Amino acid sequence: MPHQNSKSLARPKKRQEILRIGKWLLGLAALLVVTGCGSWHVVDAPLGSYVESTSPSMLRLTLVDSSEVRVRRPTMSPDSIRGTTLEGRAALQDVAYFEAFQSNPGGTFGMVVAIPLVLYMIAGARCGC
Repeated sequence: MPHQNSKSLARPKKRQEILRIGKWLLGLAALLVVTGCGSWHVVDAPLGSYVESTSPSMLRLTLVDSSEVRVRRPTMSPDSIRGTTLEGRAALQDVAYFEAFQSNPGGTFGMVVAIPLVLYMIAGARCGC
């Protein structure tokens, strides 16, 4: 039976540590991609034509009484906007302005690449890899 030194026994442990850290970083990256970076932006266009031309996934409507309604997968009817929302629908005459959620791919890419890279470098320094 060949003699194994302590260095060859330590290698599988380091590999397991690296794989564990890599899985954690992959999960973090997936979370950042799914959630993404983005913000609401006021749209300066007629509501009906914007919905019909862009098919947005979600809109935030601010009504004339300053309340807000979020509408998922909005559709237009002659006098209202409807969608998948707890609030139901809003009359077009009650909408003061509306906002669309716009993602920021550059910010998301920076977070997905920069944060895991820094964490990987820290973890690599910690385990001596």
